[in-house]
Amino acid sequence: MGNVWNWIVSVATDAWEAIVKWFASSGPMLLKALLILVIGLWIGGIVRRAVKGALKKAKVDTGISGFICSCIKTVIYIVVIVSAIASLGVNITSIITALGAAGITIGLAMQDTLANFASGVLILFNKPFVTGDYIEVEGHSGTVESIELMYTTLLTPDNKHLVFPNSKMTANKVINYTAEPDRRLDMKFPTSYKSDVQKVKDIITKVGLASEYTDNEHGAVVGIAEFADSAIVFELRVWIKADSYWDAFYDMQEKMKAAFDENEIEIPVNQMDVNLLSK
Repeated sequence: MGNVWNWIVSVATDAWEAIVKWFASSGPMLLKALLILVIGLWIGGIVRRAVKGALKKAKVDTGISGFICSCIKTVIYIVVIVSAIASLGVNITSIITALGAAGITIGLAMQDTLANFASGVLILFNKPFVTGDYIEVEGHSGTVESIELMYTTLLTPDNKHLVFPNSKMTANKVINYTAEPDRRLDMKFPTSYKSDVQKVKDIITKVGLASEYTDNEHGAVVGIAEFADSAIVFELRVWIKADSYWDAFYDMQEKMKAAFDENEIEIPVNQMDVNLLSK
């Protein structure tokens, strides 16, 4: 029994001496790695909170803000952990190589997704348009209903949803009709070549300025736009509120037709004369 006890004590003593010796040689490195982890994660938390606050002040979409903060958190964790491992004397070249290869593979596989995401961030930061704006892109127009992480949705006047990848929105020309509160309304009205030019101009000017949608401070510009095959085409330019464009357009059309009829101004139509020859 005494021999067994002595053996246990001897083994325990040897183990303790080995542990003490290992801590004596490796303890500073462990302490250094622990400090890197603690301080690195603490600084990372400060950076992440600062970025989150900046995004909130910039009124960035919460989905985008959350995604950016998650990306920052992941990058900080990777950097801190790899730095801690390196402080232990481990060769991290292979780790960095593996992470780089994985990043390239993921980037190639998600090329379109990343392009849409990056474009969405640019749209939210630069604000070429915002929700509620009436825009035109790739020949399609509508009201911006939502700007999401990957896609922008437009609602057309006939109540259709158009969904565009955000990369399309940044790669193509976008016309924002409501970026400014006022918008110029340009309209053309054909009349007969027999019409009195000055009389027609006076009628168009009167109707244009009398409209409830017209901003009379800017006045109205009326002139001959072109001489068509069968008509003199007059053009009216007035300023209106951007959000009442179509109301003003249709109202002006109806009132101009009524004014032309009242003043016996002829609106020409295309016609074809057919002559029959008899033998």
